[in-house]
Amino acid sequence: MSSPTPASEVSAGSRKPSQRLYRQVYLYSFGIFLLSLILAGLTMGLFFNQRERGMIATAFRYQVQFIRRELVRAEWHSPQTVPARLEELSRQLGWELAYWRDGRLVYSSVRQPPPLNDLYRGLAEGRQLWSESLYPPRMVVAIYPRQPERGLLWLRLKLTALQAPLRGPLLAMVLVLLFLALLLIPLTRFLLRPYQALQTSLLRLTEGDFAYPLEERRYPAFQELVRTFNTMRGRLHQMIQQKQRLVADVSHELRSPLTRLRVILELLRAQAVEPELIQRAVGEIEELDRIIEDVLEISRLQLHSMPLRLETVDLTWLLFDLSEQHQPLFERKGLELEVSMPQQPVQLQADARLLRRVFSNLFGNLVKYVPGPGQVELELQDGPESISIRLRDHGPGLPQAQLAEIFTPFYRLDPSRSRRTGGVGLGLAIVWEIVQAHQGSIQARLPLDGPGLEFLIVLPRLALPAVTDTETPAQQTQNG
Repeated sequence: MSSPTPASEVSAGSRKPSQRLYRQVYLYSFGIFLLSLILAGLTMGLFFNQRERGMIATAFRYQVQFIRRELVRAEWHSPQTVPARLEELSRQLGWELAYWRDGRLVYSSVRQPPPLNDLYRGLAEGRQLWSESLYPPRMVVAIYPRQPERGLLWLRLKLTALQAPLRGPLLAMVLVLLFLALLLIPLTRFLLRPYQALQTSLLRLTEGDFAYPLEERRYPAFQELVRTFNTMRGRLHQMIQQKQRLVADVSHELRSPLTRLRVILELLRAQAVEPELIQRAVGEIEELDRIIEDVLEISRLQLHSMPLRLETVDLTWLLFDLSEQHQPLFERKGLELEVSMPQQPVQLQADARLLRRVFSNLFGNLVKYVPGPGQVELELQDGPESISIRLRDHGPGLPQAQLAEIFTPFYRLDPSRSRRTGGVGLGLAIVWEIVQAHQGSIQARLPLDGPGLEFLIVLPRLALPAVTDTETPAQQTQNG
């Protein structure tokens, strides 16, 4: 396994994707705010459009009437000052003006004023005021209502005057957008902080560094994500440790019979051939063959490459037959087997060979590990949808912490893996995989009413599809 990558290298390696994601989230959030602001402005504009236009038109009419009164006053007191006064009013109020007296142009703030005849047509019905356009406002005013030819005033509001009321809202909108843009910088960093930590931890995992779990309290809004990641990290670490332990255990288990076989062969070469040595050599080879066969079988079960040969199995007869076969071993150990089964046959769809392997391994463990004299209880219960088998001994039992590990391949209670204290450690692992292949469940637990160890197996009556579960036996036992 490669050594853990330093934090600086991990951070440098994750900087580019984090910056890309940061820009994407920032621009996406800013775009949403901008679009929301535009839609809000359009909605407000549509809602207040008619009312505001009426208010603006009224304000413009007051200005026009004011300009007309000032023009009449100038004509009455000092006609020669009319152009200067109109120039002053045009500059102060933001209107473009043109004035005709007796059909002659007296003043115009624009280079090309509109044709006079077109203006007369608007006042043909005797109106004093005629609006050519409301937006932008263009109006024609008869200074003398009954004699429009004596004095006619044309007015058009300048674009600068129209833009002035919009400068305030536009400036406010720009300031709001600038504030949002600045606010999104720390907000985006805050939202992406859990992702950055998660990405850094994932990169550490790729380098084989499992020593840095995420703290749930630091990311309260992402506790479920952090909890899921930490669970995944723990399970990956456990799986890698099991793999490493499996390699070491397999090497040890295969090396032991090979070493003993080599010693026997050296003795055969050094002295006369003895039948006992040959028999011991054959026994070591057979033991090695059994270990390899068990490893292959559990591998096939874990990879689901061993199809079940389903048939109708009478579980009552199968357990009775296996009990009879193991009875001499129980008696030799001083164990008394008490069997409780229904009178009628209990049948289910299963692989008969694999089921025999399950209970043979369990009975074999009883003979190996339960001291005599003692009592062993075997109980079979029939249900409408499932069948349960309970096997209990009254031996010393196991520590609670080890119950979750006994179904792990090559797990031994004795760390020295001495042959005098047990087998290879594959028996219960094979039992677990066979039960899982039948869509059943197996549980090891400590009895509540005394010492010992109890196995509870639940099998469905009908055949179900194969399981593709990735949890280890230890994890499923803990979850159960």
